[in-house]
Order: sequence, then structure tokens, then C-alpha cells
Amino acid sequence: GMLYYQTNSKNLKIECIIEKVEIPPNVYPLKAQISLLCPSPYFTDIKSKSSVMSAVKPLFTFPFTFNGPFMFGERMKSVIENFVNESVINIYPIIEFKAISALSNPSIMNINTYEKMKVNVSLEAGDIIIIDTRLGKKSITEISGSYAINKFNAMDIDFTFFKLYVGDNYLKYDADVNPAGLQTTVTWENLYGGV
Repeated sequence: GMLYYQTNSKNLKIECIIEKVEIPPNVYPLKAQISLLCPSPYFTDIKSKSSVMSAVKPLFTFPFTFNGPFMFGERMKSVIENFVNESVINIYPIIEFKAISALSNPSIMNINTYEKMKVNVSLEAGDIIIIDTRLGKKSITEISGSYAINKFNAMDIDFTFFKLYVGDNYLKYDADVNPAGLQTTVTWENLYGGV
């Protein structure tokens, strides 16, 4: 389950399971004690944060006048982006590689630490690789059509499940073949040691 903690300034959640519920017999008004176990000691934001590297810059606006060829958007060329961890502890991102066109061996590297996550796979347009670095949930999954395929065995020999360290984290995405066909999304939740 999930325990939610809300105040005027914070909206947080923490995963938990019910350990036991104690209800004394014949007590009025009814009282109960619920004991919860939380596998992770950290509260997180209710909504995850997400950023698309190599995003599309919108160029289409209203009012619109058609005067010949025009572009709806332009794909940004930068392959490096700074992700600022505003938590007081390191956080564990989820990385999504989406193939816009066929490509091979997508990767992402933390330029600060030289830690790298590279998956040795060939992807067709529409295929997705999801790398989950969260504690207790580490996985590498390929989504191809309606199939989810475990790709843990496709990790490169130098693969490291890296964290987003407190402060600046400059990340660079790449692919061995056709890096321009790769769209990379980084998703994370800030962690809080106490509330």
C-alpha cells in the first residue's frame, strides 16, 4: 500500500505494508493500533519529476497563417543535460530510451562520475528500453509492441546502475548506431529522510 502525508507545504508518500492491526475487544469508542512496515525509509514526492533529453522545441503557434512550407517543431541537438538533485540524499532515476528510428546499443553516462548505463540491443522505431535504478526494483526491460522482455542480460560489461547525486548531474545520452534516432527520458522522485 501507500501512506500519504499532507500538510500545507508538503505532499509526500511512502510505500508500506500492514504488519498487524490490534483492536482491543469490547472497547467503546472503538480504538485500533495499526503497525506499518516501510521497505524504504524515505518519503517521496507524490508526483514524479521527468525530463526529456533531446526534446522537440514547438514552433507552431496561433494565430496561424499558411505561407508555404513550415515546421511544427524542431528537435533539439543537445545530448547533454544537467539534472539537479535538490534532495539531501542521492536519488535513483528511471531511464527510458525510446527509438524514434532504428538504432543500436543506447547508453547514458553521468559525466561527473563517468558511470555509464549501456544496453547492448538493437531497437526498431517505437521500441522502448526502461532502466529502473530504484532500490529493490532494479531492472532493464524492453517494450516491443505489446511484449515486455527482461533485458538484464544485455547490460554492457561496464554497466553501472548510477544515482543522481546531490547537486548537479550532467548526463549524456548516446547510441553506437544512429544516436539521432534516440529519445531519452529521465524520471525521478525526490527523497526525504524525515517529515
